[in-house]
Amino acid sequence: MPDEQLKLLKSVASTLETFSGVDSTSFGQDWVENYATVVRSFRASSLFLLFVLFAGGMMIVSNSIKNSLAQRREEIEIMELVGATAAKFALHIY
Repeated sequence: MPDEQLKLLKSVASTLETFSGVDSTSFGQDWVENYATVVRSFRASSLFLLFVLFAGGMMIVSNSIKNSLAQRREEIEIMELVGATAAKFALHIY
C-alpha cells in the first residue's frame, strides 16, 4: 500500500509540473521514501513474528497432547487390557 501511494504522489507531482506557471514541485520526497521503507520493514517483521508465534503455538499444542497421553499411559493400558479400542479411550481422555 505505501508503494502505491508513493507512486501516486510522484505521479501527482509530475502532473502538477506540466501546468503552466509551475517550475517545480516538492513534497518532501526523501522523508516520504524513508517513511515507506520503515512501513515495509514493519510489515516484513510483523509477518516473521506472526510465523514464529504460530509455530510456537503449534509446538505447545503438540507437547500438551503428548504430555496428556504420557500422564494417562497407565490408564490407557488398563483400558486396552479390558477391551477398549483406540477410539474409545481417546474420547475418554478429553
